[in-house]
Amino acid sequence: MKYLLIDFGASHIKSISYDTILNKFSEKRIIDSPFKNRDYLCKKDLQKILLDITLFYSDIQKIYICTILGGFYNENIYYSWKHDQKNKNYCLISGLFLNEPTFHIHYHHKEYTDIKKYKKNISILGYINNIPIHSSLGDTNCVMESLALDNTNIAVNIGTGSQLLYIRDNKIHIERYFPAGRMLLVYNKLFSSLGFDIFNFLKTIDTDSVVEANLSIDLNVFKQSRNFIDGGKICNIQEENFNINNLLGSILKTMILQYKNIIQSSNSDQLFLCGGMFNHIPCLEPCFKIFYPKLDVILKEDNVESTFKGMVKLIS
Repeated sequence: MKYLLIDFGASHIKSISYDTILNKFSEKRIIDSPFKNRDYLCKKDLQKILLDITLFYSDIQKIYICTILGGFYNENIYYSWKHDQKNKNYCLISGLFLNEPTFHIHYHHKEYTDIKKYKKNISILGYINNIPIHSSLGDTNCVMESLALDNTNIAVNIGTGSQLLYIRDNKIHIERYFPAGRMLLVYNKLFSSLGFDIFNFLKTIDTDSVVEANLSIDLNVFKQSRNFIDGGKICNIQEENFNINNLLGSILKTMILQYKNIIQSSNSDQLFLCGGMFNHIPCLEPCFKIFYPKLDVILKEDNVESTFKGMVKLIS
């Protein structure tokens, strides 16, 4: 049987087919997410995006999807977690099927909604292009499912947003809203207006530029970030150190070290690295090994995203 798996993120929408007989992923596709440059999306446009993705693939029998967490609907408009206003109703995908008899909220979204009709089991939510689409899962929950965490390890997930994931005393802990890709987009907006793409630069930045970076950076440039006070800052600017290499190296160094207090207090032996950022910035993995020398640092991200691996575990 051939499944279509979709990861609807804040920066990208990733899709891939999965053959249940061969246990094989193929036909991976990535497109920009509408939330990359705005915080809302109307139902009609969402339906078109999902239909277009579905039409790209052939012989699909079932569709499974995971999405960003924390958004809400206001009538026919969905607002992502980037939006200042807070509400608790339907997740991005389930809201499309509100009037269907199969409507429900999966428990991954339970803490983000006041809706009582949620399910722990994955079941049919509705249909896209006459193909059944199943319960809308949480992207972070799928990542956690893929990692097989226990009491001895901790994981950092870095994408548009970032989380620390760990289990202690049989309880799941998810520390959220660390500045990551969304923060980098703020800097890139400035530099791209000058004809410079920081993401291309970050593909080639070396570990020494990060380790030796010496600007003091406050990364909290958006109100939802966990330590936001009054916006981001760049300090310790001196005439000899204010250059693009030191600026971006300092941003990465600060981003890597922002997890330090929680990681150290978790008494972990292993640190798992996951999330799309590790595929885009190669120096992140060796830098984590340098800044966390007492831990066994293991890169879990490869050509198949952790979200997809977790989805397969959940639906198998």
